Amino acid sequence: KMQHPDYELYTAGSTHFNAGVACADCHMPYTRDGSAKFSTHDITSPLLKLPQTCGVCHTDVDYVAGRVKIIQDSVHETMISAEEAILAAIDAIKIASENPGTDAEMLVQARELHRQAQMRWDFINAENSMGFHNPEEALRILAKSIDLARQAENLALKAVK
Repeated sequence: KMQHPDYELYTAGSTHFNAGVACADCHMPYTRDGSAKFSTHDITSPLLKLPQTCGVCHTDVDYVAGRVKIIQDSVHETMISAEEAILAAIDAIKIASENPGTDAEMLVQARELHRQAQMRWDFINAENSMGFHNPEEALRILAKSIDLARQAENLALKAVK
């Protein structure tokens, strides 16, 4: 199982990582208490405090909020497509496993493809930004999940004699 999906996705060449933005810059913005300036320690979504987080670098926080929504909606839609492909693979594997004439080796391969597809979906599902930390990589991983799941489905169906 992959660990630390937020950090791994973020450091995999994301725009903000490449620009030198640290996690705390967005998730622990500066605040003031009188003359003292310090980072907040209530780690939350930057969207909850746009002027203090995104507004430090971006002048149009409304644009930023809209862009985040577009990215997250796109990743969510692709995640649903991956779920559908994974479920179709599970159904095909179930049919193949219940058929006594199924090619056992092909069924083993189909199950392995399914596991690989599921692992990629799990990675993006466990990542808290719904893909915003690195939208290109999140979508690439989900596309691979869909591809692997469809390969598993096709192989399982082909295994039935």
